Parts: sequence; structure tokens; C-alpha cells
Amino acid sequence: MLDVVSMNTEGEYAWTGASGMDGAPVAYHHLPYAPGGNIGMWRDVFEELAGFDEDLLRAEDVDFGWRASYLGVPVHFEPRAVLHRRLHTTPARLFRASIRGGVAEAALFHRHRARGMPRPTTREVVEIYRWLLTAVPDVVAGRADRHCWAHHLGKRLGRVAGSVRHRVRYL
Repeated sequence: MLDVVSMNTEGEYAWTGASGMDGAPVAYHHLPYAPGGNIGMWRDVFEELAGFDEDLLRAEDVDFGWRASYLGVPVHFEPRAVLHRRLHTTPARLFRASIRGGVAEAALFHRHRARGMPRPTTREVVEIYRWLLTAVPDVVAGRADRHCWAHHLGKRLGRVAGSVRHRVRYL
């Protein structure tokens, strides 16, 4: 289980929708995976999959878990195994990390779309960009959650850059 509450202020984690997990997370409406900071596996599985792909800027654990799933290796969830995660303390740091995450998401789509990873719907893309634009006055005035806004803006800019880099459309 991932705990972002105990090591962070509410302002740092409120935007994450932090709540208890009751199973392995499912990434990008595709397949479950085991978060890399809190994963155990058999050595032969790790070797057969050639480990984590270090070429990805983020989401190496998602890629690894999906590749394991394709081989029929199940993901099990153990709620007593808790990972306490410190989040980025400033919106600027979160923004930079989110750009890398967005680039990695486009790379994941490039690698896994043939196995069923969907791209976001046009409606989802339009809604998030509309929200990013309309929230600007509140973010500037300090009335909106700057961490949340920085995360989503960084992720979308990263997805655009990753789409160009990987020659896919994943916005």
C-alpha cells in the first residue's frame, strides 16, 4: 500500500486523492501492476523480463508489471506492505517531475497500445485542458491547489513532448 499522508503536508498530498488501496493499482485503464518502491518478485521472472527498462523516465514499474502480465504472471496485493512516500514539496518540483512522467506515459502507449492500452478520449483531453486554462486566475491568486495544477500542466506538456518523440498521439 502507498501512504502519502504520513510524510507530507495536506497541501502536498490533497490533490492526489490519497486513500487506502484494496488491490493492486490499475494504470491508464489497462492492467494492474506492483508499484516499484514496494515490489517483490521471483528472480527467474525478473531475469526473464530483463528487469526494469531504465530507458523510461518514469513508470518503469508499470511497464515491468504489464510485461509480466503478458507472460501470465499474476500481480498480488498485500495491504500490510506499506510504502511511505515523500512527495515533491513545491509545485515547481512537481511540475518538472510531471513532465518526465508525461513523456514516459507516451512511451508506455507506444509500447503497449497493441496489447490494449487505450489513449485518453478526446473528451478527457478537452476537459483537462479546459480546466488548466480556466484555473489560471485562481492559481495565480492562490485560491487553487497549485500542486494539482502544476502536476496536470507538467503531465500534459510531457505527453505532448513524448508524443512527438515516440511518434504517437497520447495527449
